[in-house]
Parts: sequence; structure tokens; C-alpha cells
Amino acid sequence: MFADFTRYRLTMVKTLCVLSIASLALAKTTTDSQVMLQVANLKQHGALHTNLQNGVQSLQSRMESMIEQAVSTGTNPNLSQAAYDIMLGAIQQIEDELDKEKTANDKDYSDANNKIDECDTKLDNALSDQVQPWIDKSTKSGDAHKDCRAAEDNLNDDEFKKHTAMTGADDKATKAKPACLKSPKCSKLGASTAPTGETAAEKVQRELQNAKDVRDCLIKAREWSNGHEAAVAAANKAFDDAKKAANTKAPLCDDDQKQYESDFCDYRLILTTSCDNQQTCIDDAVKVRTAEKVRLEEKEKAEKLILKSCAKVRCYMEIIKDAGIIKREVGDAQRQPYSDPDALKTAYGNCQELDSDTNKLNIAWATDKVGKTCDDTPVGTFPVKGTDTEWYKEQYVPLAPKNQWMEEDSTNGDEKDPSYPRSGIEGVSEC
Repeated sequence: MFADFTRYRLTMVKTLCVLSIASLALAKTTTDSQVMLQVANLKQHGALHTNLQNGVQSLQSRMESMIEQAVSTGTNPNLSQAAYDIMLGAIQQIEDELDKEKTANDKDYSDANNKIDECDTKLDNALSDQVQPWIDKSTKSGDAHKDCRAAEDNLNDDEFKKHTAMTGADDKATKAKPACLKSPKCSKLGASTAPTGETAAEKVQRELQNAKDVRDCLIKAREWSNGHEAAVAAANKAFDDAKKAANTKAPLCDDDQKQYESDFCDYRLILTTSCDNQQTCIDDAVKVRTAEKVRLEEKEKAEKLILKSCAKVRCYMEIIKDAGIIKREVGDAQRQPYSDPDALKTAYGNCQELDSDTNKLNIAWATDKVGKTCDDTPVGTFPVKGTDTEWYKEQYVPLAPKNQWMEEDSTNGDEKDPSYPRSGIEGVSEC
């Protein structure tokens, strides 16, 4: 019926040994060999729980046989006071041991129930010792990535502004360009065609005018160059420097992004593993607790049967005592039996119908513990390739730059395309 009752090997053996002493007393004083045999059988059964139950119940049957014989024959069995006292003491010891077992049963179930607390402790340790360091690390790398993108954004914005300034300087210089340097005048400057019938004097005059036009244009070109060349050159250099700075920052931010995604994926793995371990631990603990409850329910049931048998044996022995059929020691006067056989029969019947209160052996079932819930929602959204994923929307869309643009797309010649993506931000490293 039970897997293990080793606890009885120390507690019940003592009781059975006491009963064996009673068997010696019975062997000397009683003519009822059945009772003597039963007490001896208790010793042979040993300390196993089920055997003790069978032994006490069998002793109950033997005692019933004694009284039934007394009722039917009107004669009294011989039972010494010493045997009576020893057997009553043995019954008391069994009842005391049952009280101890009740306390032990409560503890057994409480211990099984407390296994859930061990699962919670393991989870707490995992969260603090393993998960938290990765939370801190991914948070730090996430902040580093945001800071880098913000700096990249500023550099991109500065590049855009410098590009605007450069094109503005170029436009201003173009608008101020002398007319003589513009086509088609520039191509004809100093190269006028001689008219028909031109005289020698007219030719000299025309060539002098050509030379003057070239000279005047060169003067204007010098003035134009002096007025705009430095500004255009400075604007060009400022743009080149800004572009270089932005281009240098972008791959650094891409590296920060990859580091952040890698750290977050590691954090996610450790957290989900901790949550899985917690659930497995709880499931195993619940299985053990359920099996322990089944075992203890059967054990409680058997121990209540033993207690009932003890109560009836005690009742029968009181009948013997009250009936005056206990044989005194040598020299003592023998007490008289019941004067009314029906009174003995009634007392016997009351013992048979005795239903002792066994509620004191009820196991105190502790409220079943359920364990902590491991929260893995912080990693429910994680790096996945693509620009339409929840991770991308939550993590990177808020980092959109002030100006998304490019100088020129060689495939279509467009400039300042607002749909042009920011470098690196779409390259998500999938968990």
C-alpha cells in the first residue's frame, strides 16, 4: 500500500517489543491461547505500517472472541493484571506514535509543497545573477546606439546644410558671372569677322576693339573670380568635410547597432531559458506533490483504521476490567463477574459500535503553492530582418534623421530624394 514506511522501524518496533512482553505474561496466566498467539504475531509482523494495521485489527478480533466466549458460556477467561497493564500500555504507545505520524504527515506534505518555493528561489537567482547582467549590457549598448545615431543625424543634417550652402555659393557665383564669359558671347569674344569691303584702317580699328573687348572681359573675369572663388572653394571644402564626417560616422553606428542587437538576442535567450526552466521546475514539483498527496491520503486512511482498532481494543479491555474477570495476582481475592449477563452483552455491543473520533489524524493540507510567473514579455519584440517588423518600428523609426537625402542618385539623376533610407538602419541582425 505504501512505498516506504521506514520511519516506523524505530517507532513501532519498541511498541511491538512491549506487546511481546505481554505475550509472555499471557503465556503464564491465560488459558486463551488465541490472545497469546495474537500478541506474539504482532512481534512477528515487525514494524511495517500495513502489518501493524493488520496486527492491531487481528488483536481486536481476538479480544472480541474472548468476550463473546464469556457472554456465551458465562465463564470468565483468565487474564492477569500484569498482562492487562502491559497490553494497555502498548495500545497507548501505538496511539502516541499515530499522533507523531500525524505531525510527520503534515510536514511531508508541507515539504513537498515548499518545493515550489525552491523553484522561485532558483528563478530569482537566475534573474539576478544571469539575466540582469544582460539587461544592463543590452541597455547600455542600446543607449550607445541611440547616441551614435543622434550624432550621425546631426552630421547628416550638417552635411545637408553644407551642401545647401555650397550650391548657394555656386548659384550666386553663376548669377554674377560676366556676360562676356557666357555663351555664345564668350566663344565669339575677340574673333569678330571682317565685313565685306573692309579697308585696312577699318581692320586695324576692328582688331583694336576686339583686343579691348578681351581685355575688358579679362578684367571682369578677374574681378568676378576674386569676388566668388574663395567663397565657392570654402563652401566646397566645408561640404566635403561634412560629407566625410557623416560617412565616417555611419559605419560606426552600424557596428553599435549590431552590438545592441547581439546583446539583446543574448538577453532574450537567457531570459526565455530561465522562464522555461521555471515552468519545468514547477511542473516537476507539482507532480511530486500530487503523488505525495495520494500517498499520504492512503496513509492517513490506514492510520485512522489503526486508531479505530486501538479504541475498540481499549474498550474491550475496559469491559474485562469492569466485569471483574481480571485474575488477580496470587493471594488476591478474585473479583466477581457481571451479575447480569445481558449487561456484559450490552457493554460488548457498545464497544463494537464504537466509532472513535479520528479527525485528529486529519492531515493539515497546506494551500497549494503555484510559483512565480516568469515574465518574458520584455523580449516579446526582438530583432528580425526587415523594415516592417515590430522591432524596427519600435526601435529605429523613432531614430529617423532630420534630413534623409543624397547628392545624386546615378540611376535616375534625382537630387535630395526624401525617400532615400539612412545608411545601415535597415540592416537588422536577426536573433
